[in-house]
Amino acid sequence: KEIYFDMLSGNNVTATVVYQVSNGTSTAQGTITLSFNCCVVATAMTQEGLWTPRQYQVLNMWGAQKLDKSFLGRSLHKGYHIIAPKVIVPQIKKKDSMLGKYFAYSFNNATNMLRGKKYDKLSLISTIPWIAVMTVTGLFTSQKSATKSWTSLYKDKK
Repeated sequence: KEIYFDMLSGNNVTATVVYQVSNGTSTAQGTITLSFNCCVVATAMTQEGLWTPRQYQVLNMWGAQKLDKSFLGRSLHKGYHIIAPKVIVPQIKKKDSMLGKYFAYSFNNATNMLRGKKYDKLSLISTIPWIAVMTVTGLFTSQKSATKSWTSLYKDKK
């Protein structure tokens, strides 16, 4: 019937599918909501207004469809989930600082490079080391540890 994307509480992007079924005599309607928020840097960039919800959705779908399908891609993603919440996200939240601008620039170019899109060649100086460190970290990280690391960003802090 309809599909829409929504930003909730600035933390999550959700896809909501509203459907209707009928057997000819009666009709029922239901709703399914899926949350897409595992890309912690893209989430922070979207929250800070540096990315649109569409850019966020496209990156998350690419990660699930392409990056996570290979051994090295999965290793990069696990390492990213360990390092990004502790190092990159806090700086993105200070978007006007020098480090905030550096990480936004590096993330934009790294994700474009990995997806085969146009990127600034000078960014290789900063993106290649980060990609290497995250991939090596991911080689020695369990999926459970990686998930625990990124989900800790979204827990209520008292």
